[in-house]
Formats: sequence, structure tokens, C-alpha cells
Amino acid sequence: MHLLGFNGSLKMTNLLSISFFKTYSAWLLLPFLGIFFGVLASTADPLAIGMSASSFIGIALLSKPTWNVDLIIVLGLFVSGLVTLFFGDLATKMMWGVSILGFVLLMTAFYRLITTPQLIKSTPAFVWIALLFFIYTLVDSVLQLYTAKEIIGGFKRYFQAWGLLFGLCWLDFNKKNVDRWCLLVLGICLLQAPFCLYEKLVLVPFREGYVESLPGLEAIDVVAGTFGALMLGGGNSAEMAVALIMMFAFLLARYQANMMPSKQLLWLSLLLLSPLGMGETKIVVIFFPLMIAVLYRKEFLSRPHYLVVALIFGTLFTAITLNVYMIINKTTLDGLIFDTLKYNVYEVGYGSFYLNRTTVLTFWAEHQSSANPLSFLFGNGLGSTQEGDSSGPGGHISMRYPSSGLGFTGAAMLLWELGVFGVSLFLLMIALAWRCANRVIKVAVDPVARADATAIQAGLFLFAIYPFYLNSLFNQFSFQMLFTFMLGYLAWLHKQSVENES
Repeated sequence: MHLLGFNGSLKMTNLLSISFFKTYSAWLLLPFLGIFFGVLASTADPLAIGMSASSFIGIALLSKPTWNVDLIIVLGLFVSGLVTLFFGDLATKMMWGVSILGFVLLMTAFYRLITTPQLIKSTPAFVWIALLFFIYTLVDSVLQLYTAKEIIGGFKRYFQAWGLLFGLCWLDFNKKNVDRWCLLVLGICLLQAPFCLYEKLVLVPFREGYVESLPGLEAIDVVAGTFGALMLGGGNSAEMAVALIMMFAFLLARYQANMMPSKQLLWLSLLLLSPLGMGETKIVVIFFPLMIAVLYRKEFLSRPHYLVVALIFGTLFTAITLNVYMIINKTTLDGLIFDTLKYNVYEVGYGSFYLNRTTVLTFWAEHQSSANPLSFLFGNGLGSTQEGDSSGPGGHISMRYPSSGLGFTGAAMLLWELGVFGVSLFLLMIALAWRCANRVIKVAVDPVARADATAIQAGLFLFAIYPFYLNSLFNQFSFQMLFTFMLGYLAWLHKQSVENES
């Protein structure tokens, strides 16, 4: 008994000693942290400050991944675009910090997978292909190492938001958390309307005063909501438009499943889609009908009168959108068609680039040599097509063909950097995600899950063709965040369906 008491006292003493050591070690560390951040602040380097602060916060959030997801959604989808608009290139460097949070979530998800073998059973096939794509890009780029800076920059752009995909699949997020994040994304999308109205009424007139002195500047491009724009540069209006169209698909899918009254759908839709009429969103004419066609494809086949109504509605919507655009840009229908074709199909380059959306692909095909099949199959590594800017020169392939815009579209960027094999992996991931959504639709008990899986299929189709339009899916944080959140949400829905089946 005395021996047991002595051992108990010894253990208590050890615990107290360890606690004492940890407490005072933390206190001793504080002055050094203060000195470190003081020196960092004195450098006035926004990139270093943003990355260091985010690393410190990210480490603190390792045990709170739900808070990390909250921060990524709010900072990535709402704050980053506004900061970029008002602080320009300075804010772009500071947004490296948001990427750090994404990579912390990514590492947390990987650790959970390694330490929890049971997750293998509930992980859908498309997530494994996403992981293979992730590993392939790293191995392919390291084997073709040009410079470390090129690879790091390319890796950051490609995977800065992929932590959401793997995190929602492998971390234990409950339904309450996931529902909150879905509402948060919807709320931010609804907030695009007032911000676009401000940009339309205040910032567009301000930019019109610089149009003559800055060739290529389009005043209307600044109407991009919180998705980001430069005060005297381009904006992410197309990305905002696709995000709003995709979110509208979720509302329609829930309405179709009798989970939303008509009046609620009407008011939410008016607020959600109103920004599409405030700026230059020609892409809406293509993507909106495609979303409707994918979402209602079964109804169109079983009830052809639905197709007639949809065609009438689609025609009216397209006509209204085109007329608004022609009024804003003071052009005619013939002029609009010619201007659109000349830098998308003909030989005229897009903006300051030598190539456009069509010629960027034919240019890649023309420069693939039979003497070097490895470039055709595996590309030239991450970051090799990155255009140079004020922060330094671009990738080694873009420097070989200056001002060409090799990575202007996502499809061309993937071909140059990751080759045909990388493109195949990406498309396979999309195809398997579509099949996974089909399974959720068939086996899910929750009608919300079935409706959202149907909307996700419409989103997958839009994201699959968007790389032929721009490279934002592999470059722009907020747009990439929507893509990976959608895939992660699908993986989470699949996990719930598997548990219900078993």
C-alpha cells in the first residue's frame, strides 16, 4: 500500500513537473516570438508577414479544423477579393497567407488518412484519383526540376484550396458544420449583388477616366463582386458569374425536390442573379443554358413540353443578356458576334497575348516534337507557363515564347505543364465524381443529399469545360475554393450514404 502510494505520488510529481516545464517554456518562448514578429514587421514585406502570421495561426488551428474551414471560406471567397480590389499587388502577396491555411488543412487531412485505415472504405474513387493527380504533379515537376521557385509557385497556385477536398472527405465534420458552410457560401454569393452595385455605380465611372490613358482597360471589368479585381486592371467577373450560376443550380435542385417554396426561390434567385446584368458576363449566354440542360436532362427526355418551356425561357434570357451587354458596351449584334469570334476562334490574340482560346491549343499541338515524346506525355512541370510580372520572370516555357499566353486557358496550361497524362487524370477525376454523384442520388436517404448531388453534377459539367475558357481553376483562389469545396461536399455526402447503406 505504501509502495502504491509512493508510486502514485511519484507519478503526480512527474506530471506536475512536466506541466511546470511546459508552462514556463511557453512563457520563455513569448519574448523570442515577440522579437521574431517585431523584426518581421520592420521588414515591411507583406509576403513574409502574411505567410508567417498564417503559419502561426495555422499551427494553432491544427486541432480545430472546423475553424480553419471557416477562415478559408470567409477569407478566400469574401475578404481576398475586396483586399485585392483596394490594395492591388500588395494584397496579392499578402494572400499567400490564406494559401498557408489551405495547406495546413491539407496536411491535417493527410495525417488523418495515414492514422485511420478505416477511411479507405468510405473514400470515393474520384478522391483517390485527386490524390494521384496531386502526387503525380509533384513527382513529375521534381523530376523535371528547372528552379525551386518555379515549382513552389506552381504548386501553390494549383493546390492552395485542395485542403477543402481532402478535409471534407477524411476529417470528422458533422452535418451541422457542413450545413453551416453551405449556408455561408450561399450567403457570400447573395452578397455579390450589393458589392456589384457599388462597383457599377462608383468604380466603373472612376475607371472610365483612365480608359484612354491605359490601353486595354475595360471599365466594366471591375464589376466582379468579392471575387477580385484590380482597381486599374482586369477582374474575375466570369468566375463570379459561374459561381452564381452554379449556386442557382442548387436552389433549383432543392425547389425541384419540393424543399423550397416558389416565393423563396423567386426572391433568392433575383438577388443571386442580379449581378449578371450589371457587368460584362457574356459567358452567361453559354453557361446558364448548359446548367439548365444538365440539371433538367431527365425531365426533358421524359416530358418534352419541359424542353419547349426551357427553350423559350433560355431564348428570352439570352436575348435580355445580350441586349444589356450591347447597351453597356454601345455595340450592335453583328459587332458583338465579330468581336467575340475574332479573339476566340480567329487568329487575333486575346488582350496583350499573341494567342487566344483556340490558337493556344493549336500552338501547343504544333510545338510537340516526335523526338521528345516525354513533353507530350508528361509536360514540363508546374509553373513552367507562368507569365512574368513585377515579382520576377515567368516560367521557363513562357520565357521561350514571350507574350504568347501559353497558360491563358486551363486546358493549355495543363497540357504544357503536366502533359496528356495530367489532363487525363484531371478529366478522370471529374468523370468519377459524376458517377459518385449518381450513386448518392440513388442510395441517399436524405432528400437534401439527393438534390445537392444533382446540382453538383451540373457544377461538375461547368467546371469541366471552364478550363477551355480561362485558367482560373488552377490559379485563382476563390474560384478554386468553390471547385474543391463542391468536390469535398460530394465526398462527404458519399461517406454519409455508405454509412447508411451499411
